[in-house]
Amino acid sequence: MDQCETSGQQRHVRRAWAAWVLACLTVAGCATGTSPAPSQSAGRYIVFDATLWRAARETLAALPVEQADPLAGRLVTGWAEPRGGTGQTRNRVTVGLNYETGYARAVIVTVERQRLGPDGRWIGDGTDDTAATALATAISDDAGELRLAKNHPS
Repeated sequence: MDQCETSGQQRHVRRAWAAWVLACLTVAGCATGTSPAPSQSAGRYIVFDATLWRAARETLAALPVEQADPLAGRLVTGWAEPRGGTGQTRNRVTVGLNYETGYARAVIVTVERQRLGPDGRWIGDGTDDTAATALATAISDDAGELRLAKNHPS
């Protein structure tokens, strides 16, 4: 088995892991956190490189896209409920660029959670830092695999 075939399998496993994380995002009892959204933390974005942008789009392909601005380096999904869920919770993912180093290589992911209140309105229910970290890792790993495949075509 050559290196490209092995890396393709690893990429498939990472995507499956990211899909599982996305499916679990709205399950009650997920870990909560207090990380601000990328626009609230640094407020600065620069252009994603094409590979990182593609990796973010592919990793989050299962979710509806609300905003996608490659020039600003920002991707926001729409609110999504879990398959087979009760409709009581939903999540939204925001992907932005960490501009602290001045390079468009680091990803900031925020997973916002809401739950349905007794009056039928959606109520903020914090963030899920564990899912955000898993998604950021999946996006970064996917970008690395895309770069490797680009530099070493089969």
